[in-house]
Amino acid sequence: MDRKIQIKINAINRLNKEMNHYEKELEKNIEKLNSMKNDDADKYDIKKQEGMVQESCIMIPNAKKRLQTFLDELKNLLEETTEVDKELLIKANDLLEKIFLV
Repeated sequence: MDRKIQIKINAINRLNKEMNHYEKELEKNIEKLNSMKNDDADKYDIKKQEGMVQESCIMIPNAKKRLQTFLDELKNLLEETTEVDKELLIKANDLLEKIFLV
């Protein structure tokens, strides 16, 4: 059971980093799009940048959904099991407290 919990913890950490990356990428793409519009850039380039912003917007809910799935699975594993390494249990609970999705 400890191995399953460790796998969930690693997956949650990876997905959290991925979600943060997408959020930063979205901010960067929006800033670039606004800059392009203010500088009267080529319409084709602006359209391409708008597509990149839309793609980033799509990825964030997808990453949040996957992250929430793993958080729920970890919670269920912790509720089901009685014999868990104490350090692993602390690590899992800290992670659940740290990552809270609305």
